[in-house]
Amino acid sequence: MIAFTLKDEKSVHSRAVTLKGVVNKVLSSNNFGVTVDKLKESLREAIPASLHSLQSLAGGERLAAFALCTDLDLATLCAAAYTPSHAENFSRPELAFLPANWPLEDKSDAMRQASRILWDWVHTQYDADPDGLEPWDDHRRPWKAETFRAIVDVLEELRNAPLLKDIPVWLTAHDMGAEMKRWIRDGVVRLNSEAMVEQWSATWKY
Repeated sequence: MIAFTLKDEKSVHSRAVTLKGVVNKVLSSNNFGVTVDKLKESLREAIPASLHSLQSLAGGERLAAFALCTDLDLATLCAAAYTPSHAENFSRPELAFLPANWPLEDKSDAMRQASRILWDWVHTQYDADPDGLEPWDDHRRPWKAETFRAIVDVLEELRNAPLLKDIPVWLTAHDMGAEMKRWIRDGVVRLNSEAMVEQWSATWKY
């Protein structure tokens, strides 16, 4: 059994208050809110434009799924999709949940612009990382968690848009640590039905 004395409790509280102060300082530095607002505004234009671009590549078929893909640094964004015909030709059923293997990839200017805003913001923050922080130490990067959440917020806002309304929406990264896996799962849960999340989880194992 672990017992805490009053002194221990005060110490824990003090550390918690200090950590909260550090988090708030990071989130308020470098015009965080302004930058995230700019990113959200860009994504509100980029995602519908990306969907229309992907639809134009679909040969007249409807889209069967949509995904936003990023990287370990959360510094880039690209969109992918597939149609029912593509799904019928997948060599393995789990490919429906692996956007890196999907045949349709958006290369529209709108998504490139959103990705540039993200790139500039993220690398400004990485330049300010404390010495010794590893790429997968995302639990020590509150700005990165808030940035990822902003991306999911916009997807959720647009969830009832005509081209997104009835299809699964996935998030993925080419590489990721444990913390980003948790963010991705939380986003997938927010954006999809319980049944779809179960199928996705069976493939990704988290």
